[in-house]
Amino acid sequence: MSALIEEASGSLSADEAVKNFSLLQRILTNVLSNPVEGKYRTLTKSKLTGKLSPIGLQILQALGFTDLGEALVLPAGDPGEEFLQAKELLDCLTMSADGENTQADEIDAEDAEL
Repeated sequence: MSALIEEASGSLSADEAVKNFSLLQRILTNVLSNPVEGKYRTLTKSKLTGKLSPIGLQILQALGFTDLGEALVLPAGDPGEEFLQAKELLDCLTMSADGENTQADEIDAEDAEL
C-alpha cells in the first residue's frame, strides 16, 4: 500500500498530489471515525471524477474498496490496520507538500519585492 501511495507522490504534480491526498485523507478519516456507517463506505464514482486521479482510485481499491460499476464500495467490517497506516502516510505527505508550497509562496513573495 505505501509503495502505491509513494508512486502517486512521485507521478503526480505537487498540486495534484495535495488534491488527491487530501481527498483520500477525508475518505479514510470518515471510514475510520464511522466504521459502521454505510454512507462512508460507498463512493459514487461520478462524484470522484475530476477530483481523484486514476492512481487515487487504485489506492482505494488496494485498501479494499470494490468497483461495482457506478460506485466503489468497502465491505462491512473493520477497515484494518492498513487503513490507519495509509491515512498516517497521507497525513505526512500532505503536510510535507503543504510546507513545500508555503516555502515556494514565500520565495515568490520575496522575489516580487526585489
